[in-house]
Amino acid sequence: MPLTAITAWEALFHRLDVDKPVPGAARAILIVGGAGGAGFIATQLARQLTDLTVISSASRSETEQ
Repeated sequence: MPLTAITAWEALFHRLDVDKPVPGAARAILIVGGAGGAGFIATQLARQLTDLTVISSASRSETEQ
């Protein structure tokens, strides 16, 4: 779990800099592969720590829940 959490944190807050508003852009993020390890953690981090609308994808019906 620590590696997936660090990966998700780095992607959201260091690489994408989701806290920095983009002029003219919607306050939303699409997380592709949200049912996977890093995607699941990224979804939770984005929901809890940002004001973004979070949209997350899953490729199988079993992983949608």
